[in-house]
Amino acid sequence: MQERTLTLAHQVAFIEALLDIIPNPIFYKGADTRFMGCNQAYEASFGISRQQFIGKRVSDLDFLPEPKRLAYQQEDEAVILAGGRVSRNESLVFADGQGHDVLYSVTGFRNVDGSPGGLIGMIVDVSELKAAERDAREARALAEAASSAKAEFLANMSHEIRTPMNAVIGMTQLALQTDLTSRQRNYLDKVHSAAKGLLALINDILDFSKIEAGKLSFERIGFQLETVVSHVADLASISARDKGLELLLNIASDVPDKLMGDPLRLGQVLTNLISNAVKFTDHGEITLSVSCVTQQDSGTVLLFEVRDTGIGMTEDAAGRIFTAFSQADSSTTRRYGGTGLGLSISKRIVELMGGKIGVSSQLGVGSCFHFTAVFELADATTLPAEKSRHLLDIRGMSILVVDDNAAAREVFVHMLLSLGFVALAVDSGEAALVALAQAAQTGDPYRLVLIDWKMPTMDGVETLRKIHATLGEQRPLCLLATAHDRDNLALVLGNTPVEGILDKPATASTLLDAIITACHRQPLQMDVAQLIPRRLELVDIRAALQGKRVLLVEDNQTNQELAVELLHNVGITPDLAVNGSEAVDKVQRGDYALVFMDCQMPVMDGLEATRLIRLDAQSAATIIVAMTANAMAGEREKCLQVGMNDYLAKPIDIHAFYATLIRWLAPDQELPSPLIAPPLDPAAQETTIENKPKILDRDIALKRMGEDQALYQRLLDRFGEREADAPQRLRQALDSGDKEAARRIVHNLKGLAANIGADQLAAASRHLEYHLDGVQPVLQEALVNWEQSLSAVLTLLNDAKLQSPGELSPDSPVFDHLVLESLLHRLIEELRNDDAKASRNAAELARLLAGHDCADLARSLARHAAQYDYDAAIQDLNILVKQLNISL
Repeated sequence: MQERTLTLAHQVAFIEALLDIIPNPIFYKGADTRFMGCNQAYEASFGISRQQFIGKRVSDLDFLPEPKRLAYQQEDEAVILAGGRVSRNESLVFADGQGHDVLYSVTGFRNVDGSPGGLIGMIVDVSELKAAERDAREARALAEAASSAKAEFLANMSHEIRTPMNAVIGMTQLALQTDLTSRQRNYLDKVHSAAKGLLALINDILDFSKIEAGKLSFERIGFQLETVVSHVADLASISARDKGLELLLNIASDVPDKLMGDPLRLGQVLTNLISNAVKFTDHGEITLSVSCVTQQDSGTVLLFEVRDTGIGMTEDAAGRIFTAFSQADSSTTRRYGGTGLGLSISKRIVELMGGKIGVSSQLGVGSCFHFTAVFELADATTLPAEKSRHLLDIRGMSILVVDDNAAAREVFVHMLLSLGFVALAVDSGEAALVALAQAAQTGDPYRLVLIDWKMPTMDGVETLRKIHATLGEQRPLCLLATAHDRDNLALVLGNTPVEGILDKPATASTLLDAIITACHRQPLQMDVAQLIPRRLELVDIRAALQGKRVLLVEDNQTNQELAVELLHNVGITPDLAVNGSEAVDKVQRGDYALVFMDCQMPVMDGLEATRLIRLDAQSAATIIVAMTANAMAGEREKCLQVGMNDYLAKPIDIHAFYATLIRWLAPDQELPSPLIAPPLDPAAQETTIENKPKILDRDIALKRMGEDQALYQRLLDRFGEREADAPQRLRQALDSGDKEAARRIVHNLKGLAANIGADQLAAASRHLEYHLDGVQPVLQEALVNWEQSLSAVLTLLNDAKLQSPGELSPDSPVFDHLVLESLLHRLIEELRNDDAKASRNAAELARLLAGHDCADLARSLARHAAQYDYDAAIQDLNILVKQLNISL
């Protein structure tokens, strides 16, 4: 018995020593929930000795709060009775007085006979792990905040750059609507094309951050490869011509033209590579080649090569050229500029198109950038019947190519052979005359000669004249090819007959068209898609939209007036709502074809209003178009997610506004080209607001309004009248803690400022709106900047009003009473007939009478007309004509 007791004592000592080695607190209890023991880690953690609590229940431990003691006691009893297990995370205060995050676990055990034996518990201190998790969460939150800030910054910068680019595109579109010489039209066409390409590239500056986030989007649409290549060549042709470079296109005959993919991304890569080639090449040529690597029924792999005769680079430079923000070397950056970002973006785009990009280069000789891309095949198309018939007539004819550039000769011969012609090339005008004479002697003369204009010794025009002189009526048909100004070529040609002029770089299609035209002495009928869209007059839009029911939801009166004016111009009299709640009510009670919905409004915003409208089955199909001044990334997605159909950014662009109406209300109608308002009298075009881009950009604002001077002046007047107290209203809202009211004030002013061309104020408003929830020093700085920008605009408007009266007074010799009478007669008829043009003529009347005794009355009349309160406007007009002593 003594020996067995001793053995048992040894075993207990061994188990206790084993438990003490474990660094986590461990305890164990009997079936009566009383402590039977613990390890040293438990004693150290809670600052007690095991002798102090052995035989006690947890409910007896005074170092634990009473609620916890009771909870633990109940849990112990349940675990022991069921023989179960409990494990959870919780916080315990240790002997150091600090709270510790722990994993608390207890497990019940049974005796040999199956009766409850007690429980064993362990506490694992996970404080460091939890701290690391918190640090990781905070770091992730900071990283996400930084990424979000970067995205917001890029969105803001993108908007700031797009604004002047939109002006370039818009004003070029307007210029193309006017009477132009062919030379002017050629320049403007290329400006327009280049501006659109630049705008696309500016938008794609955001791609680098999207690539980093894995969010770069790709389209999958059908397109013509030759169209993309030609557009890219057009963008680069002017800069190549200015440097005296030859730009050549060489598309292999087996390359399919109809593809499925993303033409913008493909064009982006090609534009970047060709632009770089032009930049780094001082003489020689640049050749874009496209060939087919593999082709199956479902798709094809194409190889694109851009080869130049430029400065080239070392093997080491070529190895790092596709790294972001890298250049060949620092001297290259100093001489040629650039960020080194374009090739990095191009590399990722190519990889996302299923291809690879690379470069082979030799210093001082040139470079060849090449990449592959995978495309699906679209439905194949054949040549138009007329072109096919003409091609059958001339296929097999012999053509002589005359060009001093070896690469150009090779490309032209390759294209002619692929089209089914017999082609030979020579390198000079002298060699051409010899070749023509020899062919005539053999009885197999050339039927057409393609001659480059700019050649040494004997240029193309001189060669052409000598062909006329030596061969007379037996001469072949002649085409002159030029990469230079075709108008200058026409001047140099004078009366020398020629069958056509071919612009370089040429594609197989443009070359074939030129040959057919030369052979048949008449131009082919072009495909409608290739023509410049016809000008669509306002009357055409009105015929398509007249009488449509539209609801305009907008809380800002000036924005209301602008939108109502644009809608009235196309025969639509909209219903109005000033907040989302009113909009929901009106939509539920009315049958609207379309709703223009502002996003930020008091009472209920546009997003919430749209959600409620979409819940109603009767209005679920109503077209809702968002109108918002918020240009931040993701705003469009938010609108579409709540059920809006489309999105219009403020400031409102007249072209986009009418295009949106037609797209949803008259989808069979052609989309409008930018519209031109009727020209005003030259004197009326002189504005009293100077064009000060840093404060007020009149040109871009007028472009958005279709050159409507009267409407623009009315918006300026409204802005000056209604926004002078905006700083006081904003500070009151901030002082009272009404952040929503403050946000609405700034948001509304942001849109109004953009409408009138006050881009500096719009930018300050965006900055202030972003920092309304920020820390006080930053908020105050943004607020002061905003107030200064607003003050500058208001001062400019007030100065303009003070400058104008003397010049327009009826006492002035330039005042014409006949003009005034005529305007009043038109105005009274328009008011009586509820004609929307009344608001424009009323504004013109107010401008004409500025500084006169009747100026206030004229402004009241204009205000009532602008608000479509025609009865009140007629009352003002009757009083006005009496004061002016004019009989109507």
